[in-house]
Amino acid sequence: MGERERVNILLVVDDPAKLLSYEAILSELEENLIKATSGREALTHLLQKDMVVAVDYLTVPFLPELLRAKVRVFVEHYRCRQALAHAHQRLQPCISVHAFVSLSCLSRLSPRCCPVAAA
Repeated sequence: MGERERVNILLVVDDPAKLLSYEAILSELEENLIKATSGREALTHLLQKDMVVAVDYLTVPFLPELLRAKVRVFVEHYRCRQALAHAHQRLQPCISVHAFVSLSCLSRLSPRCCPVAAA
């Protein structure tokens, strides 16, 4: 299996010291950590790149392991959604051809044998 593509994780924290600590905690995940210190800056990043977005407010103190686990779940969910979208994109032409062939076959059937063909 090849290397997995890193996903972009947006961290929005208005306190630079906290942002640095969150970055240190999440760097273990080996994903792209995109940092923002304001909502405006976060929106700019969101408009430029595809991101894993998880809205969460952390109360201090928190367990670093819990934060990593939560972010891992969001990353896995994102990857599954991406894989599903790519599979759908690859299969769409086959589905369209199959539907066309099925309708062509139905149109040749006698309405007596196949009520769907009469519709």
